[in-house]
Amino acid sequence: MFKCITSNNINAIRWIQNQKCYHDTITFSKDHTINACKISASMATIHTNNYNLAELIIKPTITDPTQCWKTVYHTISVPEEIRQFLSIDDNRDFSFILYLIAIWLDKAHDLKTLYKKKIPTALGQGFLIYKGLENNARNCFKMLLKKQNTKDIIKKRQIMYFKSALETKNKYFPKKLLKKKLFSLNGTIVNFGKITILDHYYNDEKLKDRNEIINLLLSLGAKTWNELERERRH
Repeated sequence: MFKCITSNNINAIRWIQNQKCYHDTITFSKDHTINACKISASMATIHTNNYNLAELIIKPTITDPTQCWKTVYHTISVPEEIRQFLSIDDNRDFSFILYLIAIWLDKAHDLKTLYKKKIPTALGQGFLIYKGLENNARNCFKMLLKKQNTKDIIKKRQIMYFKSALETKNKYFPKKLLKKKLFSLNGTIVNFGKITILDHYYNDEKLKDRNEIINLLLSLGAKTWNELERERRH
């Protein structure tokens, strides 16, 4: 839906609306990179400056019969959480949605073009890395890892991003981080004492039953601290 809106594809939007099963709002739950917030399809219409398109999107969302869709249109503003991701002066600048669409569709060329126009804030870049992993956006992730500032952001929160890469259950992502030396597979985890990432999964009550991820770690060559100690003695 969001891509259709930003492309001014009214026929596709009408078709989606007729399916009666689409979602016009995306909720981002509070996590390591963002406080809970929502973005709606109506926000994307502000970016297009297409009044007819805005009417098409906003009218079906109005529940109060006395409310005019134009009133809703003129009161829409960028959520503070999203505003922090791209340095903007206008509270109706929804261009960050384009970065999200590129991630959702794994369009690396589109994301690269957007970065040339304006690089998101460190917070925004961190969010895009996280969403790239969450959406298995291999092409976008590969493109982002070519940027030094992306690498610097990952290095500051290595364990979070590596665990997010493991959550994809796709070997490509953790391997990419290891290849770029953005995580040490058998190094000790900072602030955790003498434990490796494998120890962390074995010992943590919430993680120890994540067999699929533990097997993924083993396939990557992960070892426990004790195993490494035995190897050193020999």
